[in-house]
Amino acid sequence: MDVNKICIVCPKGCHLNIEMNRDNAFLRVTGNLCIRGEQYAREEIDNPKRIITTTIKVIEGSIKRVPIKTATSISKSQIEDFITSATSMAVNAPVYMGDVLTIDGIQMKYICVIGRTVLKVDTKL
Repeated sequence: MDVNKICIVCPKGCHLNIEMNRDNAFLRVTGNLCIRGEQYAREEIDNPKRIITTTIKVIEGSIKRVPIKTATSISKSQIEDFITSATSMAVNAPVYMGDVLTIDGIQMKYICVIGRTVLKVDTKL
């Protein structure tokens, strides 16, 4: 069985043809112009991973939600756990772009980075 993917490791965007055996195990890849394309193809077949972005609630912030992203790629099988865990959490303002946040999921702890500064709103007005 063959699978076609576009490599996203570098800007070249090589068109990969990934050959797999009957058990869907990686056999070989063609179309890659560098070794990183082969590594990407293997990972896409064996354990695909992604950087995930979402938003979380901000308490007493100048905006109600702040964007976050995972600090490293997580397995596609963990995405639902991450999103569910992130959706149920909130942070207190102020938060600053680049702050590191740990989200406790059911499967694991996820290290995330805050994507925007959100200042605290004075609620005593």
